[in-house]
Amino acid sequence: FSLGVVLAELFTGLLQNEEVDGEMIDLFDRYSEDGSKKFDLVSAADESAGQWDADAKKSFADLALQCIALHPERRPRIGGIVECLGNIASRARPWTVGERNRITVLTSAPLVYFDESGTHPITMLPDVSQERESLMRCIKESNRD
Repeated sequence: FSLGVVLAELFTGLLQNEEVDGEMIDLFDRYSEDGSKKFDLVSAADESAGQWDADAKKSFADLALQCIALHPERRPRIGGIVECLGNIASRARPWTVGERNRITVLTSAPLVYFDESGTHPITMLPDVSQERESLMRCIKESNRD
């Protein structure tokens, strides 16, 4: 829920519980479908943030609204939020030729996990060369080598 409030603050340029023109701003009440006022979040985009791609603007507003849903089961999980923000970013700002030839973010799951009783190996010995080979294949297949 709190992340949704932060996303709505970023999108609108308004702060939660900020007083504007004598009115205390409650982003949930103002924009959530579960709130009492139900203003349109898309039209409330902060103009000082510059020009938004129309699809990115709608997607970001929709994500913020999903995150501030009253019932937790209606809110997206963090993995879905990260994926959505990544999709919005890639649509809103296409790669330049120079950016196509470098990896911006790369994450990898660990090869060994630890639990209370010690090590729980996925593989008995971490094989860094095998992991490197897999990453190189992925990079080559994505035409970003």
